[in-house]
Amino acid sequence: LPPDCQHAVILQATLGHPGSHAFGNGKGSEYYARSPVEFARHVADVAKLLGRRAEQCRNIFLAGGDVLTRPLDDLLEFMNSIEGRFPLDPGIARIRPTERQNQPHRFEGVQVFLDDFHGPLPDQAGFEALKCRHLAKVHLGIASGDATVRTNSGRTWSNDQIFETVRSLKGANLAIGIIVLVGAGGNEFAEAHVEASATLLNTLPLSAGDLVVLIDADEIGPMPNGLSALSPNSMTEQRSRLRERLAPIRTERGAKVVPYSLEKQGALS
Repeated sequence: LPPDCQHAVILQATLGHPGSHAFGNGKGSEYYARSPVEFARHVADVAKLLGRRAEQCRNIFLAGGDVLTRPLDDLLEFMNSIEGRFPLDPGIARIRPTERQNQPHRFEGVQVFLDDFHGPLPDQAGFEALKCRHLAKVHLGIASGDATVRTNSGRTWSNDQIFETVRSLKGANLAIGIIVLVGAGGNEFAEAHVEASATLLNTLPLSAGDLVVLIDADEIGPMPNGLSALSPNSMTEQRSRLRERLAPIRTERGAKVVPYSLEKQGALS
């Protein structure tokens, strides 16, 4: 799960990884996409399984990482199925917890993750339709701004495709999370990774409410063949350099840039 969507209700529209490539060179698994009818049954099963325990969660996470490449009609059906079992209300986040006590539980919205920008993806109008069904935030697994670093992990989309996706999301007034991997590319591409990532992210139209997260690459997956991992000291140095280079995102646009450890937050078994 993305760092700011922990403890969400997870609903799985697609399983596994197309082409056996997982984000950050993680281990892939066999792929399967649920139809809207199958997904509706899945949502009902999850709701029955969780019962009132679902009220401990604030968000819904719609998985997997390619779900936004499904046809828009399917995505809208997914959202309808979710709201039919898990009432959604983005305005609930503005109500004080003490004022919610006597109200039925509602979820703040649906969040998704995307790490393949080849598409087909919704255009701005499509994202606006999804926002009307309470899509709240899209987390983008960019990993690196350097095309060679991405290619080494099985990702071949271009920076132009990333920019177009962000433009459509911002046009639909959706919040964005961006995940960059510290140490991606190993020692061999360390300098290129920092420079290209900073250049790319500083050109994206991010704003208040958006979040850039720096996660250590070795927490996601192993180094691609032929590349050597950074030492702990080098990882610390690269993390600091990235935060320094991304300062305009914080100071000029009001978005946040934060380091995050999956292991320290208990997100890894």
